[in-house]
Amino acid sequence: MVDRIDKIYNSGISVTAGFILGFDSEPDGVDEALVPFIEDSGIVLAMVGLLFALPNTQLTRRLNREGRLIADGESWLPESEDAYRVHVSKGVDQTIAGLNFVTVRDRVEIYQDLKRVISQIYSARAFMDRVLSTTRRIRFQSKHRPNWWLLKRQLRGLFNISFAMLKDPEARWLYVRNAWCTMWMGLAKFDYAHTTMAAYLHFRKQAKNMQSELDASIDYARHTADFPRSIADMQDRNASKLPVVS
Repeated sequence: MVDRIDKIYNSGISVTAGFILGFDSEPDGVDEALVPFIEDSGIVLAMVGLLFALPNTQLTRRLNREGRLIADGESWLPESEDAYRVHVSKGVDQTIAGLNFVTVRDRVEIYQDLKRVISQIYSARAFMDRVLSTTRRIRFQSKHRPNWWLLKRQLRGLFNISFAMLKDPEARWLYVRNAWCTMWMGLAKFDYAHTTMAAYLHFRKQAKNMQSELDASIDYARHTADFPRSIADMQDRNASKLPVVS
């Protein structure tokens, strides 16, 4: 996969990727494989979230037949035939609002895996290192020459990004390092590096929000939720409801 991504970089194309946790086939310790892959491939904008079963899809219909749906993130529907009760609320953040079904693995472990992934890939050091690594690897062949109006707009954007990055104590010197190194790589790479470094300002806030929400989800799954934490837990509950044959 890394070699294939490098071929895309060699064509002057950057890569943005989404990664989803919570599939039935997912092994334990998925975070231990996912983080090194993101680092080795240099994917700066790596968006990691939880699987969400959408209404009127094959996935939702299968989970419904298996009695694994969770409505509105709270109510377990082991005997329901109304798959459309599972819906996406307005403004929902899929990255942390997924797993609206009983998972094969313990859902607490999945939450913890996701928390470890985002804490590592969204750290200032890891993010800025990926920016520099990918900027070195990608081969741009830019022929665009901005007019005066666009150049002024880009300079204003550069000033705003620089000001915001220099205010961040965790990213300040990493930004200076990246700006200095990419300045000698040509205008196209310098522009690309600043565009992707600007995304850090968003991912920094998003990571903190996700970690807080995941802590709440872990606590809810452990102490409050009425739905099973895993398939094994669901099977134990169903077995306890079977009549005892003397």
